[in-house]
Amino acid sequence: MTRSQIAALLWQSRRVAHNIAPEGSNHVRLVRHLSRFIILGFYTGSRSGVVLGTRYSLLDFERDFMRRKPKGAKLTKKQAPPHKMPRRLKFWLKLWRRIDGRKADYVVHLNHAPVTKLRRSWGTARDAAGLPEDVTPHTLRHSRATHLMKNQNVANEDAAQFMGMTLQTFLDTYGHHDPEWQKDAADAR
Repeated sequence: MTRSQIAALLWQSRRVAHNIAPEGSNHVRLVRHLSRFIILGFYTGSRSGVVLGTRYSLLDFERDFMRRKPKGAKLTKKQAPPHKMPRRLKFWLKLWRRIDGRKADYVVHLNHAPVTKLRRSWGTARDAAGLPEDVTPHTLRHSRATHLMKNQNVANEDAAQFMGMTLQTFLDTYGHHDPEWQKDAADAR
């Protein structure tokens, strides 16, 4: 997704909530938490389950550091390594922490309980934003990786580590988004 598509999705996640239900209803709160999911998902490039499982206790605002999983969590093939906290995301995380106080443990929550599914709210906001049905929550991860690949100021090794992928997987999957991709080979005589 482009930044403008992500912005449209964010806008609709808030707009749809207010058109469907009055201020203070659970549905409004759920869709507001969809906004948190979108922001957190795009800026971290994490998988949906990791985004929904993000706890404030995993955030280190002093060192701008985020853990994707708690210490001692079972390692899987999809390791979800820790990463540097993006500056723009830090603003939102600090704001949400102030709003939530100490009652909420999860960043994306509904009445201080973790949100486990976003199907209905995601689909409503996606449709209102005019995005196709194949735009799923996982699309945020692909979008982040694509934006990193297109950014000539970010080393591929750093981008791959940030995304929690091997360099080879990052290059194989997103390399064609690099403006310089295969340029020398294509122009060779």
